[in-house]
Amino acid sequence: MTTLNGIFKTGTINTGPDWSVYSDGKLTVFFHGSVFLSGVADNPCQNPPAYIASLYLKSGLDCFRHLDGTFLVMLKDGNSLYFHRDRFGSGQQLYYNQTGFSTNMINLSEITNSEQVADWENLTGFLQFGYIPAPGTGLKGVNKLPSGYLLTWDGNALSSSDLFSSSDFHNDGSSSGLKMEEAIEQYHTLHLNAIRKRIAGADNVGVLLSGGYDSAGNIAALREIYNGKVQAFSVGFKDNPWSEIPLARQMAERSGAEFHQYEIDGSELGDIPELIRQLGDPFQEGGMMVNFAAMRLASGFKPDVILGGDGNDQHHGTFARELALNHFIRKSGINFLQKGFYNFTNSLTEAKDDNLFRYGFHNRKILNILTMDAFGFSKGELKALGLNKPDINRYGAPAGIKPSGDFDEFFFQRQYLVDVKQVINEIILFKAGQNAALRG
Repeated sequence: MTTLNGIFKTGTINTGPDWSVYSDGKLTVFFHGSVFLSGVADNPCQNPPAYIASLYLKSGLDCFRHLDGTFLVMLKDGNSLYFHRDRFGSGQQLYYNQTGFSTNMINLSEITNSEQVADWENLTGFLQFGYIPAPGTGLKGVNKLPSGYLLTWDGNALSSSDLFSSSDFHNDGSSSGLKMEEAIEQYHTLHLNAIRKRIAGADNVGVLLSGGYDSAGNIAALREIYNGKVQAFSVGFKDNPWSEIPLARQMAERSGAEFHQYEIDGSELGDIPELIRQLGDPFQEGGMMVNFAAMRLASGFKPDVILGGDGNDQHHGTFARELALNHFIRKSGINFLQKGFYNFTNSLTEAKDDNLFRYGFHNRKILNILTMDAFGFSKGELKALGLNKPDINRYGAPAGIKPSGDFDEFFFQRQYLVDVKQVINEIILFKAGQNAALRG
């Protein structure tokens, strides 16, 4: 098991075999995952806890802001404990209450002797949106650590803070002085360098291929800087005429990669209990079983590292059409009609696969552009089940933030507050990271 368990007041800490530890007597660092350094030749970092300890001694807690990788780290300095998850949310999850902490929710209840009581408000949110945003969980009194956050136990009480802000992500380009062609070349260079870091020292590189631009970009960039063995893995659905496997196979052949495929046939339902145990909290995402099957397929061929394109769509704005329509409707002053149609379709107590359902679904996406897409139960369907609607301010832009009248700022509101902070960091990369963790 890869668990980390402990009690705050006594300082009792237990770790599984996949955790590495550094200690100098006063300072102790527990680490799980991978860290990538700026110097490509040194990657991946061979002794992450010692590296983090050295950074901490030089710059204090600010050191966590400069770590690149997939990880969960705990640092013990005297009576104080500090926990940090990577800013992308792809590392192991940490659950905690006022008494103790664990990377396994069941373990937390056992080691803290706490009662397991369902949090129906959070579970209702899961039924509508497919997940429970951190720090909430499906149990009352239990929290989980958001990506990029620092959790602190000062010897008496807990506190948490976000180590990153919108300014760490946002650059409108106005001060860069770059022309479009130069910006494209700079992006290409950043992409190549990111891949160099992750494949450093590898002799057998795996690539997940979907047939789309994101994974195609990865394998094309990989072949610019790496001539070694490449294995490509693709997943489709059995008897699906629109399978992307043929496109993925063409990419693999043109890149000189060995190609492996798997077709989902429904038997994978038997693996859901294993996936539930790994995820810990109620969670659903459209590509979850595809990712599960892809990582299981890849693990059988033992590549040194696997490259995926998870989160790429959201980084590049998959919401532009709905955003533009929302902006136009608000500017034209006819949004009261849109809201009226939204209230009508959202009050329906039974979903039917008809045009009214489709129009209502897309209208909700346009109207609630600063909120997560809701693929689950509507307000009316929840009411029919005797459940109240969740607080949608937890599923997107916080309360008080209104859509900007400036389109560029409006675009950034959606991209950062919804797609980066939630869709990418709490759903897409969390899903990919947990599926990878299942395969070691």
